[in-house]
Amino acid sequence: MYGKFGPGVVFFPIIEPDVASVQIEGPLSQDIDITDATIKTPEAVAMSMSQKIASVKTVNTIVGSGKSSRMVSSGQAESNKGYLDLVFDDYETRKVSSYKTMKWLEDTLPGLVPGWKLQVIKQAMGPPTGKPVELEIGGDDYAQLSRLADSLKTVIQKVPGLTNVTTDYDPARPEIRVNVDREQAKRLGFSTLDVASAVRGAIYGNEAAKYRVGKDEYKIMVRLPPEVRENLNGLSRIVVSKDGKEAPLSSVATITQGANIASIKHIDGKRSIQVTAELAPGQKDERGPKSLAYAAIKKISTPPGYSVRPGSGNRMQAESQGFIVKAFFIAMGLVFLTMVFQFNSLFQPFLILIGIALSLGGVFWGLLITNKISALVNLLPAAPQTFETSPSLFL
Repeated sequence: MYGKFGPGVVFFPIIEPDVASVQIEGPLSQDIDITDATIKTPEAVAMSMSQKIASVKTVNTIVGSGKSSRMVSSGQAESNKGYLDLVFDDYETRKVSSYKTMKWLEDTLPGLVPGWKLQVIKQAMGPPTGKPVELEIGGDDYAQLSRLADSLKTVIQKVPGLTNVTTDYDPARPEIRVNVDREQAKRLGFSTLDVASAVRGAIYGNEAAKYRVGKDEYKIMVRLPPEVRENLNGLSRIVVSKDGKEAPLSSVATITQGANIASIKHIDGKRSIQVTAELAPGQKDERGPKSLAYAAIKKISTPPGYSVRPGSGNRMQAESQGFIVKAFFIAMGLVFLTMVFQFNSLFQPFLILIGIALSLGGVFWGLLITNKISALVNLLPAAPQTFETSPSLFL
């Protein structure tokens, strides 16, 4: 009855978050000043929300770093990213649900920062369980994988109850390529290593000396000034030198701009791209959106040699759920056998098992009447409590 008419069963309970983040992401290598100027728009909106929309205690802003769903910084400098942390009022004094605030932010903010990717990220509670929808696309050609990922992303974005549909595919990371003319460099008496050392020294710096103050030692690094090393045309001022010979970089190499794949992931020996989605604010039952998403992707045909399957997080969660349910019934069987030997009867242990079934049925009826979602990790501990009380009814 509950499985058909109830709001659903989840592995871990889903509770209202105390913190939410708004992250913006621009093109790779975006200047951090542009990111800072852009994030001021959602920051101003978040700080001016009325009491009817949000109960926010503080708003904190970080520019130059991304945010994960575990509500921690990504740990590396990313000038094209920035985020806001919205700390809501304590649950007892909160007048507006944080889910309502997050939904309002998702509907309002994206149009204020055109050209930027904006996400409202919920604070993850409890142990890591993966995203509600995780799909792994496997194959050999990254171009074909990216097209499949885009198709899946478009389909999943139309599924009600899901948001923040993303892929881990980074199609283009800008780079400056220094292509060494080996023959010309050899004629001038330089090797490829000499050219590479000259470029590295000009950009990152060479250690010229060390400066000591007491027990502290400081390295003195020499490199080109920022206005030169951060300008593509300024790289022509780099000079390659060796054993008294000098030559401009442009005489032994050509400098071009390009882009390349940022990273390549393999799963079971095949290149892979992962598509993920999160539950929309206020959506607590993941079974409905997940089933709709999986039903929609079955309509997408995949070329030979390519596959689409649930992600590792979804597979591990399904395995864990199956193991817990199996362990529960094995434990009940062992306890039943123990009671049979203790009471020297099948009748009394059977009555106790009936009491356990009735008590769990009462739990489900209560959840159905109050329209509450049941969590598997909270439901199973009810059985041992029934074991403790039931024998006393039949002694």
